[in-house]
Amino acid sequence: MAIKYEFPCYPGDDVWYIERYDGKPLYTGQDKVQMVGFTTKSVQIKLRGHKAFNKTFTWGKNVFGSKAECDAEFEKQKEEA
Repeated sequence: MAIKYEFPCYPGDDVWYIERYDGKPLYTGQDKVQMVGFTTKSVQIKLRGHKAFNKTFTWGKNVFGSKAECDAEFEKQKEEA
C-alpha cells in the first residue's frame, strides 16, 4: 500500500516567510517555492529567490500560505524575542 502525502504547497506557489537572524525575527517577505521536502517532524520548504541558497524554512513556523498567517506569527515571535 502506497502512502499518500498531502503537500501544503507545491513548487511555483507563492508563500510568505519570516526572516530570522540570531534567533530574532527581522522581517517578512514573499517568494516562490522551489522545493518541498519531508522530515520525520516537519515539512521543509526551499525558496526560489532567497539570498541564502541552501536555507530551508519550516512550514507553519517560518513559512506560510497566506500573508495574514505570516504577519500574525511574525508579531507573536517579535513579542517572544
